Parts: sequence; C-alpha cells; structure tokens
Amino acid sequence: MASSAATEVDVTESMRLHRWGAAGGILFALLVLAWVALTRVTTAVDAPNHILDVYAEPSIRIQAFVGAFALALAAVCFLAFLSDLVQLLRRAGGSDGPLPMLALAGGVGYLVLLLSAGCMFVVLPNLIGF
Repeated sequence: MASSAATEVDVTESMRLHRWGAAGGILFALLVLAWVALTRVTTAVDAPNHILDVYAEPSIRIQAFVGAFALALAAVCFLAFLSDLVQLLRRAGGSDGPLPMLALAGGVGYLVLLLSAGCMFVVLPNLIGF
C-alpha cells in the first residue's frame, strides 16, 4: 500500500516537471520570435553609408540590447525544455541508449550557435555607434 502511494506521488511530481519543460519550450519559441522582431537587419541598397546611419541611432542599439536579453531568457527556457526532453528519452530508451546524449549534444550545439548569432546582432550596432 505504501509503495502505491509513493508511486502516485512520483507520477504527480513527474507531471509537474513535464509541465515546466513544456512551458519552457513554448516560452523559448515566443522569446525567439520577440528577438527576431526586435532585431534590425539592414542592407546597403540605398547608400554606402546606410548601415552606418541606421545603426548610429540610439533606439536601434537599445532594441538590440532588449533583443539580447530576450534571447538570453529564451536560452534558459530552452535548457529547461532540453533537460525534460533528455529525461524523457532516458526513461523511454534506457539510460544506455545513444539517443539522449545525441539530443543533449544537438540541443546544446543549437543553443551555442543561436547565442553566437544573437551576440553578433548586438556587437555590430554597438561597434558602429561607439
């Protein structure tokens, strides 16, 4: 009888943690969309100094900083989602399978590349502005 009650508590705790992982994935998607909306990408079609003129505006640099903070928060949410995914894959296929480690490596690699891209969108306006 006691093990049945312990199992029910474990299942309830597990479902609560899965909700955090799912919420992290949804928040990640929304925050990345916010980052894309805040990121300003210009082209040098109009004039040779068009890029310098656009990025010299302080409002563009502020947008870049806000976008960078949104992307950093998105990275934390993605880590919550990724940890839940790896835990589910370990339970489903056993801890000896290669799939959980592949998912973890792919997720961390994606996150590193995404944050590197986000840093480039912040560095360029600030280098031009200063």
